[in-house]
Amino acid sequence: MKKIIAILISLLFIGSTFGILSVFGEATNHLYPCDSCADGNNPCQCDGSPYGISMTTVRVGQTFTITHNKQETYWQWIKVDDSTRSEIWYNEVSVNGLPVNLGLVELIDFRAYYTDGSSYDYKEAFKKGNLDHTVYTFRAVRPGTVYFTFKCNSLVPDCCCSNEVVPVRILPNLPMDWILKKFGLGRFKE
Repeated sequence: MKKIIAILISLLFIGSTFGILSVFGEATNHLYPCDSCADGNNPCQCDGSPYGISMTTVRVGQTFTITHNKQETYWQWIKVDDSTRSEIWYNEVSVNGLPVNLGLVELIDFRAYYTDGSSYDYKEAFKKGNLDHTVYTFRAVRPGTVYFTFKCNSLVPDCCCSNEVVPVRILPNLPMDWILKKFGLGRFKE
């Protein structure tokens, strides 16, 4: 009887330790925009703006987009895990085209939309004129969590913001999905 009570008390202790750590632990990624600089003179113009990610939880095989509205202040993605957007663009996309494998996700499409209503892909996007918004399309490749780093791209000069990290959780496919797809049932039915 004493052994059972000792085991139960130790399990209670371990469980409460994890509970306290989850409540008081410091978050490694900030999900909310910054308020202002240390001196408070130049507030973050992106405060309250959405990050432009269509979904933050996806399943393997699903696509999600990041949209940048160029007509207003917005959060612009600058990094996927350890790869910067410029490295991806100049070392991968401009050399090999799309799709580009980025570990847990693939960049599968880029479209630039202009104020005249036209849209172009990555090959001719930046040669056309007055840009309205851009859309990056990603596909989840493997389960895990991918971290997108955003910076404030303000229309007002000297905006002061820290970079923000937004996680996108990628869940595995369920075995039932394979069965439904095999027999042409459910959401896979065309």
